[in-house]
Amino acid sequence: MTIATFESRRATGVHAHLRAVPLWVWTALAVLAATALALLAKGPGRTFELIDSDDALRLVHVRELLGGAPWMEVTTAALGGGQGLVSHWSRLIDAPLALLLAVFRLLLPETSAQNAVVTVWPMAMLGCLMWAIARSTLAAHGRAAAHFALALAVLALLSYYQFAPGRIDHHNAMIAASVSAMLLIWAWPEDVNAWRWSGVLSAVALAIGYEALAPVAIVAAIAAGWGLFDRNKCDHAAAFVLGLVMSLAVVLVATVPPARWLVIACDALALNIVALSVIAGGGFVLVMRVGRNWSWQQRLAMLGATSATGIAAFGWLEPVCLGGPMAQVPPALGPIWIAQVDEARSLLGELARGKVAATIGPLLILAVGAATAIAGLAHSTRAADRLLLVATLGFVALATWQMKFLAYASLLLVPGMAVLVARLTAFGEVRAPLVRAGALLLLNQFALYSLAMTLKDVAQANPPATASAQPVNAGSPQHACTRADDLRALAGLTPGLVVTHNDIGAHLAAATKLRALSGPYHRIPDAIIANHAILSAPDDQTAGRELARAGADYVLACGPLDAAQAQLPGWEGSFVARLSRGQAPDYLLALPVPPASPFRVWRFDRTRLATR
Repeated sequence: MTIATFESRRATGVHAHLRAVPLWVWTALAVLAATALALLAKGPGRTFELIDSDDALRLVHVRELLGGAPWMEVTTAALGGGQGLVSHWSRLIDAPLALLLAVFRLLLPETSAQNAVVTVWPMAMLGCLMWAIARSTLAAHGRAAAHFALALAVLALLSYYQFAPGRIDHHNAMIAASVSAMLLIWAWPEDVNAWRWSGVLSAVALAIGYEALAPVAIVAAIAAGWGLFDRNKCDHAAAFVLGLVMSLAVVLVATVPPARWLVIACDALALNIVALSVIAGGGFVLVMRVGRNWSWQQRLAMLGATSATGIAAFGWLEPVCLGGPMAQVPPALGPIWIAQVDEARSLLGELARGKVAATIGPLLILAVGAATAIAGLAHSTRAADRLLLVATLGFVALATWQMKFLAYASLLLVPGMAVLVARLTAFGEVRAPLVRAGALLLLNQFALYSLAMTLKDVAQANPPATASAQPVNAGSPQHACTRADDLRALAGLTPGLVVTHNDIGAHLAAATKLRALSGPYHRIPDAIIANHAILSAPDDQTAGRELARAGADYVLACGPLDAAQAQLPGWEGSFVARLSRGQAPDYLLALPVPPASPFRVWRFDRTRLATR
């Protein structure tokens, strides 16, 4: 036997063993790899840190539920001052998190149990989504494409923020549900049950939070449109709509008390959206089932009539909601808070404002991903492939419109890209496996982001930066002021109401028994406005009056956030700027904090304010 023959047989044996590895094993390895890379992006020392205020407030809700809060009561006193916060979040996420925390509490101390929950939950969500991507790609285009899809998903940099340990809020569940809903239709277009479960997942994503409204609308439009234009898919489309409508109704009954059914909130699952879906969806199912042989004029007339009736019922229940999910938010909240919310900003808008460093990477990833998906799916003979491409391009458009959709788009791009990579053949003398490996190395999001940063640095005559390996916002003022250990050091303070930065409030409530006046939530507009009035007060007397009006007990300042706030236009002479310079008024009594703490805490003495 020659050496070449031996090497060939050994290679063949290795490939055979690799092909024999079950897909679930590859998926588990992919989840572990993606989690490790997400931790690298998160930054050293932040493994168990909650990522943002949403995760901190979710932990507060979960602990309150375990402490005896009613299942259908979503009010918390942790934020919002005297009125508290009536959350727009669904209890659907609280239930599994509470179960996890209760189980881990039996085995571990409280802090360790919490750390276990904030690690296991995002990994579980990522595992479900990875499996959906791998299994659907396998069903549609074979094992090689499924393996490439897993590799590309592992390197989906734009999704790390939503699936890193510490991310226990609803975003990762909404992403997993809405992306999986589209993949079910793509992979099993002939299976009515797949369409039905796609409708259920779409409803779950929407019931969890209205942030998923736009992606779910794209999936629903594709499912309904396919059934409308292809009479062979009438039963399938009807199954999707029934799954969607019935699931929304069930979740409403299971999570909202009947006494609140007529108290309509535009930003959460309520009777108006269920009425719209039941009436319009019922008309659609009627057309698909009874009217599949009707003329186009009859079908469109029925759909138009039932849709108009549904919209009328929606508007009758709460006319304000015709203006959108945020229609009930006071206009005064816009300039002082909503304008600063990063996830609602547009990539193209930010690029137009000259923020090249923050946008060039995601834009290059989306552009190359879309081009690759087009190359992989546009000329397919499968109608499902072409519709997946439509959904993918729709998600990409959403991501350029608002940054909160970046993770949705980056993950739905994966199957189309994987199909193209798996289909590549030999190039000259370069064998097909090497061509595919090279494409994988060049097209993954890490490589594209690094290329974008290099191009930016070259254009600006700066040394090339290894941006893809840098912690994502790990050195931001917000992260410096929300470390759990630093906040727990304040747990000895007598419970009371604290005035502090919006970005600290929920973290403070999660780490201590203190209540925060404000947080980044539109459901507490009066508290946000009052908090802003205090921190931006032009003199100490005004700040003192506002503190008394809010019922504050403490003022909490944090060096990094104070300095960043004081540098903003119009904030140079503000109350928070004076505190950052050590100019605290005499009605604030300084309290001791650990030497290394970034915080300074004062107790508000109303009697001293009254004598001024």
